[in-house]
Amino acid sequence: MSENRIDPDPWTLASLAIGAVAAIGTVVQAATPFIRLKAADTQKIAIRENLRNSLQDCSRAVQQILRFLARQQSNDRHVLAAPFQYGNSPMALSLPDFQEYRRLSDAMIVELGSLRTWSLTAIELDPEIGKELSERVVPDFSAFADRINDWNAGHATFGVVLDDALSLLQQFERAVAGLIDNRN
Repeated sequence: MSENRIDPDPWTLASLAIGAVAAIGTVVQAATPFIRLKAADTQKIAIRENLRNSLQDCSRAVQQILRFLARQQSNDRHVLAAPFQYGNSPMALSLPDFQEYRRLSDAMIVELGSLRTWSLTAIELDPEIGKELSERVVPDFSAFADRINDWNAGHATFGVVLDDALSLLQQFERAVAGLIDNRN
């Protein structure tokens, strides 16, 4: 860490985005024939609307993270071009940039918590949604899981991981919105 600079790892922000993709992916993974509670149709609509809103909020947070990291350098290259690996991309942020990093991190944690809550609520009370999302977004769950695992293997850059995570969140958002529109 150089004088008057703070060195947080961009991996933390990107990992939160991956956590959001994993949270919604859990809904698809849980699309199994277990006996569950069933919500009334009005509850299902509310669950799906909250799930869609959480996906929108996570997408917005990832977009903000992408814009922030696009302005950052690490080892004389843009952070988004660095390999997605923990501890290999020091940013040496000024205090204002560090404060923005902290705000983005805090916001993403809140959005991830909301998405996790609504994903788990959907699993519990709206078991059909997993099958419906699987058909619309993730027809091959093992390929979806492999995609996330490849990110964590360090085979991609921060930019590729975050762009891919954002794309998946937006696909799930559109799919949930489609399920809401088909019910109303």
